Amino acid sequence: YQAEALYSKNRRDVVTTVLRNREIFLLKELITEVDKEAFVVVSDVHEVLGRGYTFDIDSTLKNRKEK
Repeated sequence: YQAEALYSKNRRDVVTTVLRNREIFLLKELITEVDKEAFVVVSDVHEVLGRGYTFDIDSTLKNRKEK
C-alpha cells in the first residue's frame, strides 16, 4: 500500500508482513539488497487473525459440543 509522509508529503510504497522470528534475519538481508535506505520496523506480535492465520472456529465449537 502507499503511505504519505506527514511533513514532506512524499508518497512511498509500504510492505507489511508477518513471519516467524527465525525468518527476520533473512528478510533484513533481502531488504538491504533491494534498498539500503529502507525504513524497517520489527515488532513482536502476540496474535494474528485473518485468512491463513485464524483457527477454525467451527471445528473448535463442534469439538466442545462433542465433549
